[in-house]
Amino acid sequence: MTIAEWPEALIEWPESLPSPLYPHDQEYVSGLESPEEILWPYRTRKRPDLEDSVEFVFTAAQMLTFRTFFHDTLNNGSNPFSADWLTLLDEDTGFVRFGGAYQATLLGYHWRVTARLELIAVE
Repeated sequence: MTIAEWPEALIEWPESLPSPLYPHDQEYVSGLESPEEILWPYRTRKRPDLEDSVEFVFTAAQMLTFRTFFHDTLNNGSNPFSADWLTLLDEDTGFVRFGGAYQATLLGYHWRVTARLELIAVE
């Protein structure tokens, strides 16, 4: 199944929120099950292919939107989502989910949010 076959299942990143800043730290990991976990003749993907630490800068209004998106829409970051800025992370054929809680720091009138993302490729 490709990502184009199930677009209604993926939640879209809010258009009012910016894309992550650069630089970011990428770590490639094997997204395939290990041989001892194989239940079917084909290996399946259940883990991320890439883990990425990203940083965003939000205004106060954007921070409220992000909190609602993270906690309510994404069920505390556990649901996968799609974003136009995935191409900036060299991943345009998959989806992303948060790899845990985010950290937010107030810097004057803006919020700096750092988060770990898990990118999962769809072939």
